[in-house]
Amino acid sequence: MDNTQLTPALLEQELKKKIIGQDVYLHDLSTCIWLHNERRQYFLRTGKKISRPKYNLFVLGKSGMGKTSAIKAAADILGMTLVVEDASELRGAGWKGKQVSDIVYDIAKATLKRNKTLEEADEFAIVVLDEIDKVFEPRTKDRTFSPVANLLKFIEGTEISLGEGEKRMTLSTDNILFIAIGAFDGLDEIIKERMAPKRLGFFTEDRESDLSDSNILRNVTTDDLHAYGVSEQLLGRFPILTVMNELTAGDYENILLKSEISPVFELNHLLQKEEGVQVSMTLDAAAHMAKHISDRGIGARGLQSEMVKVLKEPLYHLADRKEVCEYRVDYRDDFVVDEIVGNRCRIQPRTPAERMVMEPVEKEKLGAISLEEVHEDEVSIHLFAEAMFEPFETKSFMGKYGPGLNACYDYLTIKQAQIFTEAAVIHLFLETKRSSKRKNMCALLSVIRKMQAVPVRQIVHPLEKPKNRLLVKLEDCDIDKIKELRKIAWNVARNYGLLLYELDYEQCDFDDESIS
Repeated sequence: MDNTQLTPALLEQELKKKIIGQDVYLHDLSTCIWLHNERRQYFLRTGKKISRPKYNLFVLGKSGMGKTSAIKAAADILGMTLVVEDASELRGAGWKGKQVSDIVYDIAKATLKRNKTLEEADEFAIVVLDEIDKVFEPRTKDRTFSPVANLLKFIEGTEISLGEGEKRMTLSTDNILFIAIGAFDGLDEIIKERMAPKRLGFFTEDRESDLSDSNILRNVTTDDLHAYGVSEQLLGRFPILTVMNELTAGDYENILLKSEISPVFELNHLLQKEEGVQVSMTLDAAAHMAKHISDRGIGARGLQSEMVKVLKEPLYHLADRKEVCEYRVDYRDDFVVDEIVGNRCRIQPRTPAERMVMEPVEKEKLGAISLEEVHEDEVSIHLFAEAMFEPFETKSFMGKYGPGLNACYDYLTIKQAQIFTEAAVIHLFLETKRSSKRKNMCALLSVIRKMQAVPVRQIVHPLEKPKNRLLVKLEDCDIDKIKELRKIAWNVARNYGLLLYELDYEQCDFDDESIS
C-alpha cells in the first residue's frame, strides 16, 4: 500500500481481511495510525516534526480478540517500527526490573532488525503497552514500585540517551505513538454497579438481568477506569478509548473460513508450497469448532490450539503418505480428518525469462538515472538496494504491478538477489574510479550482466572477497543459483530504473511476457 495515498478507510479495509468481528476497534485503530502516518510522512518529506495532534489509543478487551494482531498488521502495511512491551514487567525508579526508559533500547533494537543504523532509531515507532491493566494491581504498599509516574513523562515526551562515547545518541519520545491494551478483569462489575445502583425498599427493581450483556464494557467511562485505579493523568494522554467486541460463534466461524490469518489458511499456505498438500475445512466442521471455542470463551487463539489437536496425527504421517494430496477437516459426531487421494502438486515459484536485453530507448532512459547520490559506504549501498527491491516485493504496488517478487521467489532468494545487487553496485564504484565511466542505472545493468555465473568462491578480481566481501554471504550458492540471482537483480534494477523515469507502469511486471 502506498503510504502517501493511504486513508483510514483503506487501512481499515486491509485490516478487516485479517481481523474479524472488531469493526469499531479497527475503525478507531485505523484513524489513530493514519494520523500518526501523516505526521511521519510530513517529516520524511520536509525534515520537520509536528508532535501534535497525537491520538494515543487505549484499548479494552479480553485476550485472544485480535488486539495485537491488528496493530502488527497495520505496522507491517505501513513499514513502521513496532515494539510490544509487557507493561506488567515495568518497575518504578529504584526497583529491580525493567525500567520505562528501557523501552527506548527495544526501539533501537527493532530499528537495527530493519537493517537501519542506531542513528536512525525510529522516533515515529509504535509502542504497544500490553497488559496495561496489571500496572494498576496493588503489588506492594510502597507507591514508588509503580511505574505510572515514569510512564506519564515517557508518554508525554522526553529525551532518552543511548550508547556510550562517540556512539552516544538521544531519542525523543515526542513522536512515538502509544497504544495501551488490557483485559481489565473486574471492570465490568464497576460498570454494572454504576448503571444499576442498589435501591432500598419494597419496590426495588432488579436490573441485573438487563446488564448481563457480554459487551458490557461498551458502556465504560473514564470515571469507571478511574475507579478501577487508572490515574486521570494517564487517561488524559490517551485521547481515544475503544473497546473490543466479545466474539460470537459466527465471528469464530468467519475467522476460520475467511480471515487471512485463519489457522486453516496459514497451514494450507505452508503445506501447499512445501509439500503440495492442501488443508481445508467443511462448513459443518467450522461451525462446530466455532461453537466449541465460543462456549469455552478462550478467544481466537483457541482456534489454533484446536486445529493442532485435530491435525497433529495426520501431519505426523504426511511425509510418508505420498498418495494423499489433501487433508479435509470434517465433523461427524466428532472432528475427523479425511485423506483425499491424488497427485500432489507443489506450487513452484514463477520465474521470469532469462533474457537480459535493453532496447535502445531503454538504454537512453536508464542512462539518465544517475547514481551519483549513492554514497560508497556499505550502509548507503544497502539502503539503496533495499529501496530498489521494495516496490517489487509486494503483491501489488499501488495496484500497478503484477504478482510481485514474493509470488515468484522465496524470501531467501529475494534477499540473496539483493546482496548480489549490492555487490554489483560496489563493483560499479570500483570501475568508475579506474575510468571515466559514469555511475548510472544503465552502467549498473551492464555490471550485473558481466558478473560471472560461477560459484562465488571461484570468482576472481574484481569480485574477489577482499574487494567485495558482500559476496561471501553467497558462498553456498551453486552455478544455477548464481544465474538465478543475476537474473533477478538485472530485472529489478531495469524495472526500478524505468519506474524512476516514469515509464509506463504496466511494463514493470515480473511475468514472462513483460521481460524483454
